[in-house]
Amino acid sequence: MTIKKVAPDDPINNFFHKEKDLYEDYQYPESLEFFSNLFSNYCNPSYNKFYNWKSITNIPDCKLFKITNKNINFTKPPIAVAANFDVIELPLYAVLKTLGDDYCVLSPQRWHRVREQLSNSNIEYPEITLDLNSNTPVLMDGRHRIIAMIKFLKMETAPFVCNPYYTEIVKNFYGINQTK
Repeated sequence: MTIKKVAPDDPINNFFHKEKDLYEDYQYPESLEFFSNLFSNYCNPSYNKFYNWKSITNIPDCKLFKITNKNINFTKPPIAVAANFDVIELPLYAVLKTLGDDYCVLSPQRWHRVREQLSNSNIEYPEITLDLNSNTPVLMDGRHRIIAMIKFLKMETAPFVCNPYYTEIVKNFYGINQTK
């Protein structure tokens, strides 16, 4: 079995062709089944649907996963590792509110994945960045994780990854460097 090289300009197409080449020795029905499910979540029209719950209290309790352990193993996403991002503790609800009134807009697939990850006590750090137009912090990635930590674990703060160039501005914005 050989893996054919594909053009480097289309990552999704490259991935699909690499996977297809890996399984080229399989009989046709198995290949058809595998490839029809490979991107089923992404090809499904409902994948990009989001639902606005308006408030965390409106989100139903989780009946599928047991989420009770506050000792979460946080991991850095690849970009945070590559760029040596800082890890800072921030107030969850205050960070979530940087998204405005639509802070409770959730995707069913992402919500399912986050609840499953939290039930296993493993999750990536949320990421905070800086809006360079207003010079204020804004959540870059992690809305579903933050809402799940607030909803199911009753957490008030959590660690975030932050580009080291913005860390001091973000900490000052949330009053972390101020003495009480």
